[in-house]
This record gives sequence, structure tokens and C-alpha cells, in this order.
Amino acid sequence: MTRSIYSEMPRLLLTGLAAGVLFTSVSPSAVAQTIPQPEQVRRPVIQREVEREIQRVEPRVVEQIRDVELQIRVANVENIELLQTIGRYEGALRAYRVGRTPSDLDSRMRDLAERMGGSAEMPFNTDDVARLDQTRMSMRNSEDPSAVFEYDRRTGNFLFNAGLMKMRDDSSTPDLPRQSELAELAQRHLQEFGLDVNTREMNVAHLGGLNMAIPDGNGGSTVFEKLKSVRFERVMDGLPVEGDTRLIVQLGEGGSLAGMVYQWPNFGRGQEISQRLMADPQDMQQQALETVQAMAADTERAWLTAVDLVLYDDGRGFMEPAYHVVLNRMIDLGEGEPAMIPYDFYLPVLSEPRAFFPFMEQAERAPENGEDEGALRNGEDE
Repeated sequence: MTRSIYSEMPRLLLTGLAAGVLFTSVSPSAVAQTIPQPEQVRRPVIQREVEREIQRVEPRVVEQIRDVELQIRVANVENIELLQTIGRYEGALRAYRVGRTPSDLDSRMRDLAERMGGSAEMPFNTDDVARLDQTRMSMRNSEDPSAVFEYDRRTGNFLFNAGLMKMRDDSSTPDLPRQSELAELAQRHLQEFGLDVNTREMNVAHLGGLNMAIPDGNGGSTVFEKLKSVRFERVMDGLPVEGDTRLIVQLGEGGSLAGMVYQWPNFGRGQEISQRLMADPQDMQQQALETVQAMAADTERAWLTAVDLVLYDDGRGFMEPAYHVVLNRMIDLGEGEPAMIPYDFYLPVLSEPRAFFPFMEQAERAPENGEDEGALRNGEDE
């Protein structure tokens, strides 16, 4: 808890005497009379001079002044002091990049699609590979369009779905595995298909499933269990990995593989980030403060719930440290009780990040000549 500035007056008096400054009164009204008015002297100039002099004598006083000023400026945002943790690093930070795409990636992906499709009795035509965009490729089953295998040539990420054809009946899938078995079964399938995942980086984030509900004729519904699922989250360098990284395994009858979302690229060892490549902590705090102020304007209540140092995977081959700031807001929409509308953003640690963060998205107008009318472009198109 930040102490009152008046509780620090004895320390300030001693500091002032040491600096050759005489405080003749500590009365609030008297202090107010001695403060120059805005039209006399610009406040930022005074603040810098005062901080510079006090810093020479007692560095901790500057920090206390900033604490008080921060609380005054954003008095309507609770837990605003969390922003002061930005820039305090306990250990070395690393930036990562996915290794060069193996020359045989396409053949390996076709082989994986053939094996996974075969295990689910839903084969894919591996001779007919469609291009979805610049890096994503796709294979489908000829009888069930919902059965698909897609992969990214840049990262090696892929999606497998055995389709919905077998789940149309009004019945639950027999012999579904128990919740306690899901994580072990998922790791067994990873090993079966040669997916080398470091188990030390894996944490179980969620256990769930896929259900189907139909009306029961009495105003309610009957629920049928179709699949079980487990989602893993990743931890590297002791930091949670956010952004694109995820691993979801769907299990069907007898624990058989029914689907997988594999967004778990091989980042290798990474490169340690030197201090000169990091953004200035005060600049980062100021940027976060301005964003929070803007997003908290006109709210009934606003409070920070997290300012966490994480590794952000952009899904395009880069992963870098960043701060994830989460702001909860109660906003009056004119419909009775205020609505909870959270807002979150990422703040890169690097002064010139190579990873593509959400705030870098751009929407531009089409050229005046009418070409590509209505098209949206983002930074990836540059």
C-alpha cells in the first residue's frame, strides 16, 4: 500500500535540507500557495528538475512521488499499481524463431494425414492437396466434407478432424474414456504418430468434450455425449506461452483418436535478449497506462486483473516476451445493469519486435480506382 505523502514529510524535510532546500511550512494550504500556476511555469519542466535534484539525494523519494501521481491520474482504475511491475525482469529473456521448414515436410504431412485418417477409418486423398493460402494446405475425405487434414508449411502446425458422419445418430458414443484418462491417452496418441512433444512443457489446461442436444418435446433437451477432449497449454523459460500455441486432442470410442489441433511448433533453444534491444520500462509503463486510461473512460467500474510477463507465439514463426494486460470493465449499455466487457492487450518487451502482435492489424480502404474494392489488408500483406 502506498503511504500518504504527508506521512513522508519528515523524510522530505531532511532530504530538502540535505539538498539545500528550506521547507518553511508543511501546511497543505501553504504548500498549495507556493506551487507555481500553469501559466507561470510548465509543470513537466518543474517535475523533471525536482525529480533530478531529489534523485541525487534520495532515489526512493522519486519512486514514492511517482506512485502517488499514478494513483491520482488513474483514480478510477483499481489495481493500477500492477502496471509498475512492467520492466522488472528476474532472469534472462529469450526470443524464438521456428527453424527452417524441412525439405520433406509436405511428404511427412501427407504420410501423417494418411495414418490418422486410416486409424479413424476416414481416409484422405493425399494426391489431391489444395492450397488454402500462401502457407496452408488442405486434404479432405471424398465422402465426408467435414473430415479434413490441414497443415501450415511455415510452422508445421496442423489440424486433423475425423468428421461428423459417425456422430449423426441420436445416441452417445459408446465406451468414451473417463476424464482421469484423457491426458494419458492423448500423450499416447502423440507418441503413436511420432509427434515429439516435450512433456515438461505441457500443462493440462482443460478437460471437456463434445455433446449433442435435441429437444425432448417437454421444453427441455436430451444430451448425448459424442467426444471427449483435453487441451494442453505450454510453458517455456518458466513463462506461459500465449497466442497461437495450443494442443487439443479429441477422443472417441474406446479412446480412439477423433481429432487433433496441433499448434506446437519446434522453437529450439532461442536467443537471449540483450538489454539494449528491450524497450525502456518507463516508456512501456506509460504506453500501458495510456491504453488503460482510454479503455477505462466512461465506465461504471474498471479494474486490472493481470499484468503478466508471457511468451507470445504469433503463429507465423516468431515467439517473443510480452506483457499481457487484462482490464475488466463494467459499462452501462442503457439496458439495465451494467455489462462486463473485458479488454486485454499485449505489450512487446522488444523495442523492435519481429513477432506480429494483435495491435499491428491494419484495415485499409480500397484504392480510389475501385480495384480490390472492399478488401481488407493487414501487415502480413506488406
